[in-house]
Formats: sequence, C-alpha cells, structure tokens
Amino acid sequence: MDITKKFKEDTSVMHTNAEAHPLNQRLMSGVIDLQEYTILLESQCAIFEAIESNPECNELLTQVDMSGRILTELDRTSNDVVITDDVVKYAHYLRNVRHEALVPHIYLNYLQLLYGGQLIKKLAPTSGSMFDIPNARDIIDFIRREQVIGLESDYTLWTIEVEFGYLYWECIYDSILKLDE
Repeated sequence: MDITKKFKEDTSVMHTNAEAHPLNQRLMSGVIDLQEYTILLESQCAIFEAIESNPECNELLTQVDMSGRILTELDRTSNDVVITDDVVKYAHYLRNVRHEALVPHIYLNYLQLLYGGQLIKKLAPTSGSMFDIPNARDIIDFIRREQVIGLESDYTLWTIEVEFGYLYWECIYDSILKLDE
C-alpha cells in the first residue's frame, strides 16, 4: 500500500473527529457567528505566524504570509489579536520544533486551510479573500513531497505529530466554544 494512503487511513479517526467537532460543524454549516469566527481566525493567525517564524520553515510558505492574510481579512494588526492559552502553547511548540517535527504540522495546518478553506470561503461571515492563495498548487505539491519524505523517514514521528496537532486544535475549538458560555 502507498505510504500516504496508509497514513491517511491511520489518521482518519482524528480527521473525522475534527470534522465532527461542534465548532467545525457550525463553521461548515455557515452558522458560526462573527465572534467565534474571528477568534478562530486569530488562533489560526498565531499558528501560522509561529510556523512561518520557525527557522526551519520553507521560504515558499513564508512568502504566502498566511498570518498577514488573516490579519488583512479581519482588518486587524497583530497587537489586536486575542488568543487562548492553548494557542499560545501550540504556537510556542511550533516556533521551536525541529524540521522533522514541524513538517507534519505544516501538513495539517496548511492543507486544512488550502482544502477546507475553499468550502469555508463560501460560508464565512467575512469576504473569505484570505483563502485565495495564488500559488496554492505549488504549496500543496511541496507539502506532499515533504510528506512522502517524512513518512518514509519516520512514520511514527509523523503520526505522533499530526495527532498532537489534532489534539491541540480540539482544545482550541473547545476553548473558543467556552468563551460563549
């Protein structure tokens, strides 16, 4: 079996759980309110900024400047962004992790945005222009190449890091919902 297909099967439960999370369900059904959506984007902004600031990050990704795109979408500066403790912890980890462990998080976060973002763009309570990424195909191809290299090199590390990323996002989603309570 192709290693990427095996990986997809091995991580499918995590992916399904993420899609089934109540916040994600609200987002994908177009009923997320602007405050929740803003906090979600601010969280993503901090995550992308952390990835892009890691010295191990590929120049192709830093040129995309996802954190800047998100701030533009929200019409904010980085000083205006409010993030939860879970985001702070995950971002700290991403800023300091070595290349082999960073790439699975690039895979998780950028593909989530590049694929899921096309659906979200149609439902978002903002313009959705941040999802219009000119070199998206190049980024996807880069990530897929890195994925194969990483999986062949250390399959277990990839599985652990992607699971770690999913768990952090679950905590982030939960903390956003708790802000409504």
